[in-house]
Amino acid sequence: MEQVGLSESEAKSIENQYHNLYVESDTWVHSKLVQASKEGYVTGCFGLRLRTPVIAQVVYGNRMPHKASEEGRTAGNMLGQSYGLLNLRTLFMFMDKVWKSEYKYKIKPICSIHDSTYLIIENSIGCLKFVNDNLIEEMQWQNLHELKHDIVKLGGELDIFPENWSKAITIGNDLSKQEILNLCKGK
Repeated sequence: MEQVGLSESEAKSIENQYHNLYVESDTWVHSKLVQASKEGYVTGCFGLRLRTPVIAQVVYGNRMPHKASEEGRTAGNMLGQSYGLLNLRTLFMFMDKVWKSEYKYKIKPICSIHDSTYLIIENSIGCLKFVNDNLIEEMQWQNLHELKHDIVKLGGELDIFPENWSKAITIGNDLSKQEILNLCKGK
C-alpha cells in the first residue's frame, strides 16, 4: 500500500468502510458465488454468463483453494461490471428517440463509460430540455427482474459543461424550460 501513500492500517480501514457501506452488494455477490459452485457459472446483466469451472468443484466458502478464490474475485467483478451494460441500453434507447425527433442532427453521442453517457448537443433550450427529459427517462428504466425494488430506483441527473470541464451545471429532473434557463443564468 505504500505505493499509493497509505499505511496497511489505513488501507484496511478504507476497505472495511467500503464493505460496511456496501454490505448488501457483498451479500448479493456471495449468494451468486455460492450458486455458481452448484451451477458452474454466474449470470450477470441481460443473462450474460461467465463459466466458473473451478468454483464448481469446491464447496464455496471458507478455506478454498487459491484458484477458486481467484476465480471468485473474477466472477464477482463480472457480476457488478456487467451492469455497465445498462448504460449502453440507455444510450441506444435514447438515441432511438433522438433519431425520430427534430434534434436528430443536433445531438451526438461521443462516449459511454460504465455509468456515464457523454453527448455534444446544440446550444438551445429546446434541445437541452429534450435531452434532460428523454435521457433521464431511459436512465430510470429498471425492467430487469433483479433491478425491481420498491425503494431503490435507478436514475441520474444531467450535468452540462457550457464553458469547460471545470464547471458543471447539474440540471434537475423534470424541470421546465424556464427553470433550466434560470438555473443556467444563475451560474
